[in-house]
Amino acid sequence: MKKEFLKLLKQDEEVQKAILTLCNRKSFDTSKEQDWQEKLETLEQTNKELLQENKELLQKLHNLETKYSQSQETLKLCQKNSADLLAVYEKYLQLSFDTKDSLKGLFKDDSNAITFFGAAIQEKNIDKFWEYIKNEIIEEKNSDISTLVEMFDILFAVYLKIFPHYCKNNVTIGEKFDPQKHIKTSNSNTSGKVSAIVLAGWKNSQTDKIVKQTIVKID
Repeated sequence: MKKEFLKLLKQDEEVQKAILTLCNRKSFDTSKEQDWQEKLETLEQTNKELLQENKELLQKLHNLETKYSQSQETLKLCQKNSADLLAVYEKYLQLSFDTKDSLKGLFKDDSNAITFFGAAIQEKNIDKFWEYIKNEIIEEKNSDISTLVEMFDILFAVYLKIFPHYCKNNVTIGEKFDPQKHIKTSNSNTSGKVSAIVLAGWKNSQTDKIVKQTIVKID
């Protein structure tokens, strides 16, 4: 009975039209759903890209703010230490061409005292400047060594104001040579006592860990 009823329904023209309409509507609904799904995926991708762009812009803004803050600090330091600034820059100008050429990687803009000073008191540059002077002292070939040491002493005094958790190593004339604290000059005795402090070293005042050993002459 059920089969015969279904057979009659299939033969009915109106029923067939109704079935066709339902099928078309379902097909349309499926197509519409796919269309909305594609639009949603596009929006999600756009949103993801915008979030990334916003993140990059915020990072750039942070970098600019950091640079501005650093430039302001440099300006304040220059104002507070104007005499030292001019003194060390004048000494720099007195250096030989070869020495200044060797230092151009540290002091990239030496066109005026302010830009020179701003680069010179950066932590990484103080470290590199010390290493350069140390090597020149050990090799004993540079006629500018005394001027370089004077420059370093001035810059280092300002550096300690910026980074108060550092302090000079406590080294005194007459103390016994200690390779943990000292680096001896090439014209020193193998062992003995400190007869001269050639280049200051420093340590972390909070941990007492030595950052740079003091270069000394041993007699």
